Amino acid sequence: MLALLRAAPRGMRVSELSRELGLHKTTVVRLLRTLCGIDLLRRDDRTDCYVWEPLTWVTVLSNIRSLLSPVEGVQIVLRDLAKAADEMVILAYPDLMARQMGITAYALPERATGVDPGLWRASPMHCSAAGKAYLAGKSGPDLEAWARAGLAPATRRSVTSIEMLIRQVMSAKTQGYAVAVEECAIGAAEVGVPVRDDDGNVVAGLQVCARAEGATEGNTQRWVELLADASTKVTAVLYALGTGEAYFRNQRDELRRAGGNAESGQPERRRRPHHIV
Repeated sequence: MLALLRAAPRGMRVSELSRELGLHKTTVVRLLRTLCGIDLLRRDDRTDCYVWEPLTWVTVLSNIRSLLSPVEGVQIVLRDLAKAADEMVILAYPDLMARQMGITAYALPERATGVDPGLWRASPMHCSAAGKAYLAGKSGPDLEAWARAGLAPATRRSVTSIEMLIRQVMSAKTQGYAVAVEECAIGAAEVGVPVRDDDGNVVAGLQVCARAEGATEGNTQRWVELLADASTKVTAVLYALGTGEAYFRNQRDELRRAGGNAESGQPERRRRPHHIV
């Protein structure tokens, strides 16, 4: 469903879905028939592409509107982070195959950066700082198994050695942040930290994206502090925990959009969301 959503409005053929998801065509056809049978998808007879059923949008949006209430709260945190860092920031989430990091949300600073967020629309997990920060949440054996599935490079500076990637990820786990310089895009550098759920599990990555020459040691350390604070606030908005309570205490309108209690000034305790941002 996510692959078809990204391919909208054209949709995708069976062969294209098979390659995209790494599944046999027979499996893809079986899944498509099931989804079409419950009116989530339909097949375009002219193109042989499968697309989302238009009425599905109305149904889905009406059913998950309450789950999407924290979105504005997250965007507020990102806007403040971009302003403080004076660089573009991205909240990245793993795809269904847990091989790439996609943009969930991003924010730009109050100046022209010359950095295109589209470069990170779907970046290999091992090539981005947010991806490495996410991988740092894996255990040693799980990380090695993940790496052995393949490390295709995005640029000539991407890490393709399993041993080197493991060293970098272990270092990120120890220091609390990851760095990637020209590994995802030539001329660009990233500094990223993990984003955790209310149980402490790493579920996403948050990163600053800048020109490579701007990623000095001083800037990196400053960004790490800002990122760590923003990551805590994102967790607070999505899971109603942590220091983010104070962050929204005096912002009644933003708190209401983030799903909190505007009268008490405290976020309400929520059920854990189903990884939807």
